[in-house]
Amino acid sequence: MKFEEIQEILNGQLLKLENRCLNDTEQLLLRGLWQKKNYQEIAQENGYSSSYLANVVAPGLYDKVSQLIGQTINKKNFLSRLQSHFTNSTSLQYWGNEYPQNERPEYPDAPVPYNSYYYLKRTKLEAKIIEEIGQSGALVRIKAPKKMGKNVFIINNFRGLSTTIRLSNC
Repeated sequence: MKFEEIQEILNGQLLKLENRCLNDTEQLLLRGLWQKKNYQEIAQENGYSSSYLANVVAPGLYDKVSQLIGQTINKKNFLSRLQSHFTNSTSLQYWGNEYPQNERPEYPDAPVPYNSYYYLKRTKLEAKIIEEIGQSGALVRIKAPKKMGKNVFIINNFRGLSTTIRLSNC
């Protein structure tokens, strides 16, 4: 299995579990470990301190991967456990497996339904926004890059609400 495939699967599983992906430093470390480099080599190539990678980034990465694959991970067993998990696993449960690879729908070009495969729910944030909007005189600014679900959120949560909603493409 290729590194990019494993990285995509891990990020997909983390999105489902924690609503976030691996950060840039974790991804650099993951790639370096996959290439059988030590902390010193990874740190020098990317401008980090090896102690920062070893004592701060690595433990967090190992904990996350351990949770995802259900086995304890450390530097010594990282590659072998990761490879064996993804080559032996018959049920790779990640975001892209909901559709067979050749039947995956095209990327949407308009707002999608709230329960769509493409809409990522941010339950805590959405609940806070709904609570704020319920107050009189409320002003909420929803700022995100294009195609991140702003319109879908507004359409599905504020249908029939007598307010002025100003949409701008920032």
